[in-house]
Amino acid sequence: MIFVLVLLFVALQPGILFTIPPIGKGLIGVSGRLVTVVLHALVFVLAVRIVHEVTEGFGTLPSSRPMTPQEMITGMRKLPPSDTSCPLGQGLVTQNVGVGEVRSYCTKCSRYSYGGGGTSLCTNCPSGTRRTADSDGKKSSDCVKFCPPGQAMDYHGNCNGCPVGTYSKDDWDEQCSGKCPPNTSSGGGASSLSQCCPKNSEYDANYVEKYGSKCKWCKPGYESNGGAACKYNFNKK
Repeated sequence: MIFVLVLLFVALQPGILFTIPPIGKGLIGVSGRLVTVVLHALVFVLAVRIVHEVTEGFGTLPSSRPMTPQEMITGMRKLPPSDTSCPLGQGLVTQNVGVGEVRSYCTKCSRYSYGGGGTSLCTNCPSGTRRTADSDGKKSSDCVKFCPPGQAMDYHGNCNGCPVGTYSKDDWDEQCSGKCPPNTSSGGGASSLSQCCPKNSEYDANYVEKYGSKCKWCKPGYESNGGAACKYNFNKK
């Protein structure tokens, strides 16, 4: 900005930036002075254009008004609250975009938050709760208790490990809807398909078989129905 103002000042000073001396007298001398004036005028127009780009050209998201003097000093355009108003279930987010510009926009509250609306942020759900998949997140009652992966909620609201042979398909699967493939099983409380293992092998999170499996074969004399920890069979001879 300072460089542009200096350039503008210099452009207005006759004879400082550049001058084409008149050659001879009469019309030839007048032509030299005329060219000098035209060149000074071109520099002036260019400087005005640059000043315009600096003060207005840093973006128009979402307001196209010029920067105030204070905003030019801080290098940040502040948007009035009226520029963006969010509906319930969405929170207002403000972020820097480019140079000297901030942008406000609405974003849907996450599964662990609710509320928002107007110029407010989303409010976090109480600890141990989150919104259900079909809720709109407009009120605190949308936040309900949930079970972590590998567990399912019973009719009394208690969390229990997924039954043997099942697993949680994802972080939002609270019914252990995943079924282990044929000839494999899980040891109960499984949170992913990788915990389904063939008979006589156990799931070990720290073990990686050469094909990427985490199913570890039982040692001789040990058995497992698949996925569960290998146990020694005292009855086997």
